[in-house]
Formats: sequence, structure tokens, C-alpha cells
Amino acid sequence: MAEPCTDCGQLRPVAARPGGQPVCGSCQRRRSAAACVSCGRTRPIRSQTSDGPVCATCFARAAPPGRCSGCGRHGPIKLKKRNLCSTCAGKQRPPQPCRDCGHTRPVAARDARGPQCHVCWRKQHRALCTRCGQDRPALGTLDGRPYCPHCWEKVRPAAELCADCGRLPAALTSRQDSLRRCRRCHQAKPGPCARCGTVTKAERHWPEGPVCLTCVDTVRFTHATCASCQQHRPVFDRDSDRHPICPECSGIQLAYTCTVCGGMGRIHSRRRCPPCRAAQRLDEVFTACTDQLKAELAPLYRHLASYPSPYTLIAYLDGTGGRLIHRLLTGDLACTHDSLDQLRQTASVTHLRSLLTAVGLLPSRDEHLARAHHRAQILLNTVHESADRLLLTRYMRWTILPAAHEHTERTGSLGPHHARYLLEQLRTAHAFTHYLRTTGSTLADCTQPHIDAWLSSQRWRTSYLRQFLTWAAVHGEAPRHVAVSALAASEDRSIMSDTDRLLLAHRLEHDDTIALPDRIAGCLVLQYGQHVTRITQLTVDDVLEHPKEPGILGLTLGSDPLWLRPRLSHLMARLITERHPDRVLARSIPTPHLFPGSHPGRPLSADHLARRLKTLGIKNLRRARNGALLSMVGSVHWKLLADLLGISDSAAQRWHTAAGGDRASYVATRLKQDAATGPE
Repeated sequence: MAEPCTDCGQLRPVAARPGGQPVCGSCQRRRSAAACVSCGRTRPIRSQTSDGPVCATCFARAAPPGRCSGCGRHGPIKLKKRNLCSTCAGKQRPPQPCRDCGHTRPVAARDARGPQCHVCWRKQHRALCTRCGQDRPALGTLDGRPYCPHCWEKVRPAAELCADCGRLPAALTSRQDSLRRCRRCHQAKPGPCARCGTVTKAERHWPEGPVCLTCVDTVRFTHATCASCQQHRPVFDRDSDRHPICPECSGIQLAYTCTVCGGMGRIHSRRRCPPCRAAQRLDEVFTACTDQLKAELAPLYRHLASYPSPYTLIAYLDGTGGRLIHRLLTGDLACTHDSLDQLRQTASVTHLRSLLTAVGLLPSRDEHLARAHHRAQILLNTVHESADRLLLTRYMRWTILPAAHEHTERTGSLGPHHARYLLEQLRTAHAFTHYLRTTGSTLADCTQPHIDAWLSSQRWRTSYLRQFLTWAAVHGEAPRHVAVSALAASEDRSIMSDTDRLLLAHRLEHDDTIALPDRIAGCLVLQYGQHVTRITQLTVDDVLEHPKEPGILGLTLGSDPLWLRPRLSHLMARLITERHPDRVLARSIPTPHLFPGSHPGRPLSADHLARRLKTLGIKNLRRARNGALLSMVGSVHWKLLADLLGISDSAAQRWHTAAGGDRASYVATRLKQDAATGPE
């Protein structure tokens, strides 16, 4: 039966009766606290080993690791017969019929009358709280009056109140200042390190007191020959002659030696250093597959084994990425693009696809094109009318997708902006046909009032609807007498002032506190009017060395090389040698991109680069590009500018006209120049 505990006063099952007084399980474990031989902390003892007492945390670390058959996570196995972790083992406890309601449920309490489920237990212990008046389960009683869990923490018997807040009863004694505090204040209270005096959270509790992480790492990584045992061990202390003393000779056991390689330092888990633990974790993952799958996925194993950071590899294998790889190894997930397309396109799936493509297990493809095709197919599946679905499928297959493939063949990549543009064409066609169905009409008998009424609330879709109706009229699916007015082409010619643009470009060239990729990308926008989409697609092969001027580099943006300024050339040379992806997981695979992204083998996204440039002061990228183009077209003829920057002749001519130039100056400019050079 549950009785009020002598120590905490809570109504709990009695675990022991020392001196005839009832004590609950938590307080009984707290009474049996001792110094753990593994971590050195004074904690409730979980087990007694040959070396001495071991706390619950160290005992769990020593448990045999494995992958739980219930949840699939890797960790200590609690129930060896069923290969279950502690969480799943608790769920697998056989339910029994409740003595009160008769339902077969997990047992919450048991006494002489039999087992009781949690529903009946809560009903039996419900009462009106003396303090708040709410009908809740009573956690404790004081003078025969019940209190709910929320109020019991404030009124339970205690010898003193919290030394910090002075409101809640004191529950724990701090080792830093021997003051008793409530649980909330005790957990949030930082203290001075016993070695260096830094006020911070304690990483370890040694006999001398709480020790911060810096001092713990100093012991871990400082090795010398102990003056007492003559063994090469970590330096824990020094004697009166300043000779090093190891932890064992100082009277404590510190498990800082790897049981596999014998190295001394940080121990990750299972008494292994991070590299050994990462290698063991990788072997555990790949033991679940057959010999055939293991041979097929050998490139993936070699790539994961070459990760520079063992912490990153362990975190990746223990997370969602490790579970996806486990599905590949067990055959539950095929190593194909189609199988990955069926999953929800999360960051983990995208990274795994990039990883498999980089190691050669998947063929490379244009992800923006494939993703646009996949999203278009999902949109078509939501169309209920078969006639509309057939019409939209024809529109996608014979108009939208050919335009996407043509753009990919011309530029090398579809790009996120163009993919969104093509998808919006299909969304507009779907929205308009759905609107016609709601009005009782179809595309074949739509009228001009239908079009005007639909466009009145979404004017921005005018050009998309015009393209769809034009295609439908040509193929006999829509009447020819309806029309959609074409929006007047308006090009934003607003510019960033030359003073602000040049000052910001000068700052990016000389401020070493800014990230190097952001400095170069910002200079390419401010000085040469480059779009962020084009900047992210630059590779090492696009960088040229000047044949006559050492140290001057150029970029292949168009048909003629664009030679950079000397300072920017120096930054570009540094970027070629120092570039690396932001994520450690993508650094083990060589990348040709000057601006690598977070996924292996992929460049940085244009949207992400644009956000980074805005934080540097380029608030409006279009105005910055316009200012640079208008400045260059005044010193270089529009035809030469088009060849240097890789823009179309029509765009360069429009900028030439906006700057007040004429076409007759082309021949004179061309004859004066021996070779095409970039503007300073």
C-alpha cells in the first residue's frame, strides 16, 4: 500500500522501512548514494561491481549496445530476450486485468487485492485540493488534508525554505556553497569551478568539488609519467615537488582511457574514444545487411568511414540519417531515385540522395527539374475531374516540361526560380479550371466575364493564364474569341547609388572579419552586376589565370574572359584553397563549386546566398546589380559587355540605351581595344 514517505512526504509505495519508518523508492536510492568508481560522482548506486559501486548512468553505458527491435534506435538493450531498449521493454510489460474495472491494462499499482490500472488508481486518489480547490489526484496529505501535485511542492513539509527564492521548500543541498535550494533553483544555479574559479555549469564533480569542462579537458589531454606509479597517464594533480600524479594514485578512478586503442582523452561511450566508437557504430549499422547489399553499398561505407569528425558521424548514424541507411541495408528501401521520391522530402532524405549520388550509387540528375516534375505530378493527382486531369497532363507534358528541359540544356541547370515559374503555370491552369467547375462551366465554353471575374482578385496571374488560354485555344480546348490583356512590360531600373555601392565593395574587399565566400559574392554583385544564381553555379574550371599579368585571375562568364581587380583576384585565389561546405558531413567529398552547399556535390542555394548578402548591407540585390551594370555600360560598349558578363545582347543594348549611348560607338570602341578586358 502507498503511504506518506518519511523523507519527502509524498504518497508513494513503500520501498523500505529503515527503523520502522516508510521510505519510498526515490528516497531509498538517495539514502544509498555513494561515489561511483566510473565517473567519480556521488549518486544513487545501481550496481556493485568488482571495482566498486556504479551509478545508474555508468551502468547503462556498460550495458551491451544494439539496435532495438521495437523502435529501431541504437542504444543499451534492456530486455535481451526480445532485443528491446528500456523504453520499449516498459511498453512490452504484459497487461493484466484490473481488480476494479476489469479492463486488461498495464499495471500501475499492486497490493493484496491485486493489480490496479492507472485509470482506477487516479480515480481512487482524486480529491479536492485543499489549496487550489481543483479535483485532481492527491500527491500528498498534510494533517489529513489532500494536495494536488502542483500545490504539494509548495506546502510539503520541509525543515527550511529555498535559499535563493525563499518560497519553495528546500529539496537539495548544493555542493558549491552547502546551501539548500528547491529543485528549480538548484538546477539553474551555476557555481565556481573548484580548480579555476570560473562560475559556470559543472561538468564533473570530483572529491575537491565541481569542475568545469575546461579543467576536465585539461586532465584528459595532459599526459605525463606519473611520479608514483611510473605510468604514462593523465595528469590529475602534482605533489609538493610539482611532479605529476595520475588520477589512480590520487585515490580516484577516472575512465579516460579507451579500451580499444588505449588512447587517453575524451571517452564518448562504451569506454571508447570517439574514433573507435564511430568505427564500432559504423560496423554495427552495416552488420544488419546481407553480403550482397554490403558489397553494393561498399562505396557508402568507405565514404562514411572517411568522415573527419567522429562526433559528426556518430550523431548522423544515431539520427534520422542512420535510420534511412538502416532501411537501405535491410532492403526496406531500394537504392534508387524513385524510392527516395516516395518519401517525404526532408533534409535527411535530400542529404542521403546527395551522398549516394556523390559516391556513385545513384546517377546524377538535375534535382530542381526532378523536384518540379514530382510536385507537378502531386498536383495532378489532386484533380478529381478526369477531363480536367487529362487536359492539365497534356499541358504539362507538351508545354511546361519541354520548356524546362530546353532551359536545362541551354543553361546546364533549371534553377529554383525557373522551376517555381513553370510550376506556377500549372497551378494557375489548375486553379482556373477548378473555378470554372464551381461556376458550372468548362474550359470549352468559358466566356470573357469568367476570365475577368477570376483575374479581378488575382491580377498577378495574368501572364500565366494568358499562356494557358493561348495553348488551349491553339489545340481547340478553349474558345478563340476570349482574350487576356498582356501586362505592359516594366523593368525595374532603380539603382543603388554609386557612393554606397563603391564604399560597400571597398569594405568587402578589405574587411577580414567577414566570411570569404560572402566577400567575393558581394563584390561580384556590386562591381560586375552578377546574379546570385549565376554566382552559385561557378566552379573552379571557370577561374582563369592571366597569361601576362601574374596574380590576376579571371572568370568565364561569357565568351570572353572577365579579368578581376587585383584585390579581388587575391581573394579568389584564397577561396579556391580555403573553400569547404558549411556542414562537416559534406566536406569529405571533393566539390568543384566555388560556393559549396550543405549537401555533398551541390552548390550553395541562391536564396541562402541572397539572405547572407542582405546581412552585409546589400538590402536590394536588384538595385546593386542595376547600379553596377549602368556604371559598366558607360565605359564598355554593350556588345563587349554582353560577351564579358554572359548576358544577352538585347539586355546589354537596353542598358546601353538607358545610359544614353548609341550603336555607332561600337566600331570605334572595338578598334581601340586589343583584347576584351574587364572594367575596373
